Amino acid sequence: MGDAVSHAVLPGVVLAYLVGAPFALGALLFAGLAVALIWLVRGTTKIKEDAAIGTVFTTLFALGIVLISKNPSQIDLHHVLFGNLLGLSTSDVWQISGLAAAVFVVLAAKRRDLTLFAFDRVQAHTLGISPARLSALLLALLAITIVSAIQPSA
Repeated sequence: MGDAVSHAVLPGVVLAYLVGAPFALGALLFAGLAVALIWLVRGTTKIKEDAAIGTVFTTLFALGIVLISKNPSQIDLHHVLFGNLLGLSTSDVWQISGLAAAVFVVLAAKRRDLTLFAFDRVQAHTLGISPARLSALLLALLAITIVSAIQPSA
């Protein structure tokens, strides 16, 4: 899922570049879109989760490649996929650290609910814990983690 979302943000980065917005904003919007589409396809059709991930991932990634090929730029937007560790600034490191700490705090605070959710969704529901909300929380944290990881490399 993480790999799929990280590639699915490519059109968001390209569109952000084209309109002059921060790459992170475009990436976050398309990470959220990818997660929402995967969740929607998985929940409303008989398609299994891995097929939903593959469909959304390839569609958004292909859209990103088409946008790159149709809109040449001075910036190598392919670095979004492969990264550039040497290009990290001190502020990038602080931003990544802050987002990582926030994700860690949420995971630590919800660790019992998430553990129960991972092993027995029916029991979690019986105890009044919403499996749908926990699934959405995990997907949102995944999107934040991916965007924070790819943003400085763009």
